[in-house]
Amino acid sequence: MFDQSINEIAKESDLNKEEFEKNLKEKFEDVIEGFEEVIVDYYLKNNKFSLKDFLSTHSQNQKTIVSENQNIFKYFIIYINSCHVIYERSYENIEQKNIPDYLKLSIPLYGIIVRKSEQIVTLLIDGYIDAAMIIWRSLYENTIACLTILKEENDELAEKFRRHSFKNSKKKFISYNENYQELNFKPSPNGMEEEIKEEQKSVEEKYGKEFIRNEFGWADDLFDGKQKASLRFLERRLNLNRYRPYYLLCSEHTHLGFNSFNNYKEENGIILPRITKQEHEGKSFIDPMQFTIAILHEMNNAFIYKISVDQECDINLKLLKRISEKFTETFSKSK
Repeated sequence: MFDQSINEIAKESDLNKEEFEKNLKEKFEDVIEGFEEVIVDYYLKNNKFSLKDFLSTHSQNQKTIVSENQNIFKYFIIYINSCHVIYERSYENIEQKNIPDYLKLSIPLYGIIVRKSEQIVTLLIDGYIDAAMIIWRSLYENTIACLTILKEENDELAEKFRRHSFKNSKKKFISYNENYQELNFKPSPNGMEEEIKEEQKSVEEKYGKEFIRNEFGWADDLFDGKQKASLRFLERRLNLNRYRPYYLLCSEHTHLGFNSFNNYKEENGIILPRITKQEHEGKSFIDPMQFTIAILHEMNNAFIYKISVDQECDINLKLLKRISEKFTETFSKSK
């Protein structure tokens, strides 16, 4: 638009080419400033974007991905839907049940795990394998915490987990106060700073300063002072360290680094168009699906044992195991 307008003006001008270019160069900043608003307004008013067409294309892409990989999607989704049912059953009439605090905390944690699993389903249907891996990393961390609390059967540990959240609350408060003016946000509510200080004092008096400093300080006592708790130590304690290689692979998509381009490499180069394209090949879905089911099964082996009546526990686990086996059987059919 800008070039076309300049050419039209040049044609109508009495100046020769050299004079016109000289004058344009001298006045270029003024000229471009005058065109900026016109160009922006024109683009916004006349662009061809249609929300209806966008949603239609998006829906068609989803249908294509699922139809081309029906076998592996079917039992994957059945398993996660089963987890959703388990979660609903676990919190029915929870207020009327006489259950320990550690289990009361484990139920919403299990809900978060189910929610993240459902998010992985949606992202895979959209063809975004890397995004599903990012969510899997969070799913894994939540599972480590939930399994630790469930297996320790310790109400005090559950309370430590709850109060350890103060660490992030404090960081958010400090960061907000440092930046709210630049963001044009309102200042933090009156009295919040005093509440933060009071909570910090209370937490440090009861658990010590190291409790907040360590990312997994809520679990430090599990190691008898020999070492500070960490995700790596907790996963070893739960005998889940075999999942660490995939966790590290997912971390490459979560954090900044050149290895996040690995999925788009071919020989010595990065295939740039591939970066923004959705993935359709069945083999791309197998790892995030398989590791999601594996982690959910680890979780369910402990969670169902806690919430099922004795005569139902075995059949519930057997059902989930059979769904998992049917899911695994689909791999050979998808190749």
